[in-house]
Parts: sequence; C-alpha cells; structure tokens
Amino acid sequence: MNLKNLQYYVEVCEERSFTKASENLYLSQSTLSKAIKNLEDELGYVLIDRSSKHFQLTDKGMILYESGGKLLHQIKKSVKIIKDELSNSKGKLVIGIPPVISTVYFSQIVYQFKQDYPDIELHVIEAGAHTLNKLLEDNRLDMAILITPLEEGKYFKQVVASDEAVLLVNKDHPLAMTPEISFSELKGERFILLDETYMIHHQIVKKAHDAGFEPNIIGKSTQWDYICELVGNDFGVTILPRPILHRFHLDNIRVIPFAQGFFPWNIVMCTCKRRQCTEVMNIFWDYVPKHIPHP
Repeated sequence: MNLKNLQYYVEVCEERSFTKASENLYLSQSTLSKAIKNLEDELGYVLIDRSSKHFQLTDKGMILYESGGKLLHQIKKSVKIIKDELSNSKGKLVIGIPPVISTVYFSQIVYQFKQDYPDIELHVIEAGAHTLNKLLEDNRLDMAILITPLEEGKYFKQVVASDEAVLLVNKDHPLAMTPEISFSELKGERFILLDETYMIHHQIVKKAHDAGFEPNIIGKSTQWDYICELVGNDFGVTILPRPILHRFHLDNIRVIPFAQGFFPWNIVMCTCKRRQCTEVMNIFWDYVPKHIPHP
C-alpha cells in the first residue's frame, strides 16, 4: 500500500472535503483525487461514494479510514522514537531551576527522580527565572521552572505550585504592625531586592510603576538569606516569595502580606512549543506535579 496515498485519504476523511484537504496538503484537487483513485485501484475497493450529494464513505472506506489512521499514528510514533535514538536525546534531560525554587521545592524532587530513573541523565542549571527564560527561548534547555506571568503562545506550561510574595520589614519599622499592605504605601521605602536575573525583581519594579512611583532600590543580591539579614538589621525592606521564609529565623523581621492576593507567585513548568518533546521530557513533565512538596 502506498502510504503517501493513505495519508492523503485519511486527510480527506478528516476534513470530509477534497477542497479543505487539498489546501492542508498543499496539493491541487486533481492531484489529490488521482491519488485517492490510485489507492482504490490498488486495493480493489471503492472507498468514497461519489454518487452521494454529501461526503460519504463506503463500508470499506470507513474500515480503511479507521485502521489507516491508527497505522499512520503508530508510524509517526515509531519515527519519533527513532529520531530520539539517532539524536541521542533519549535518556538525557537538561532543566533550569531558579535557586529560590530549587531550595524550597526541587532539591528533593531532583534527588528522588534520579533514584526512580537511574538511567536518565539529568542535568540541572540553576539561575534566575529571567535568565532561564532566555535560555529556554534559545533552545539551550529542555525544560525550565519559571514564574508567571509568561508571554502567551510560546510555551507548553503547567502550574505546579502556587503561593504569594510578601513584604519583609524590620520589627521596629513603622509598617511592622500593619496586617496587610498595598503597593502604593511603599513609596519612599528603601528596597533591597534579588537582582535582575530573578523574575521577581522585574515584577516588583513593574508593580511600583503601576502604583505611580519609582522604587528606591538601595541594594541587590543573588542571595536571599543575605537580603533577609539586611532587613533584620533595618537597612531596608524587601519582597520575597513566602515559601522560602520557612528556612530562616525571622526574630527581627515582620512578614506582611499584600492586600487581596495582590502579589501571586505561581511556579510553572515550561517547554518551548517549537521544541520536540522526548519521552524523557514527558516522564519528567508527569513526575513533578505528583511529587512537589507543599511548604
């Protein structure tokens, strides 16, 4: 059986139209009709009832449509497996994780995944979410763990954890006893932030601009424990994801949530839509939501 003609036939059946199928396949209708006729001649059966006013398959045509579609799907799946083998991508996975998220959520997941799948060679790149976003776009990562919001249309993504970012101030700060805060109340505060490699840095700057002021950033660091130490010594205020605070002693610090869930912190697992997913990527994609802890 000519598989190309079978592919054309299944496309016609899917669209129930020679016109639409020919457009999808970038073929003329005459070429497509000839291919279907050749398939009928090869098999010795009429597949399409041309006497009907509407598109109608014969009994033999319906059998071929159902069985042929399954065959083409299996061939496509087998070709993908062969490509994975040829590219040596099977058994290897490169993922990017921001240190903040790695510390709270993924150190145990990565360890356990390696125990459960010892034949998969897992490489982890730790960097800020802003940097990982760029690496993912440049096709240098298979997958990345990022923070919303993300540009729509570029990624396959699933939310794996949700929490919020909160304000941290010294216990003697004028805002220390405030039950919740709005961003506009932070105008004039001295900010100590995670640096520009972290997505939360850009989110804070944007929220300040939306509130009508330029944030007074007096310090930046890649180390959130160092930032907490500075806040504890009343050098300034900061905004950090709430889950990482479980790892620090906050005797000199007060944690203040934003009003009405103003600063959500959603962790998403992403892969570029233009990157072909391997079996290993699918395994990790399914594994993470089932094993992620809830601090």
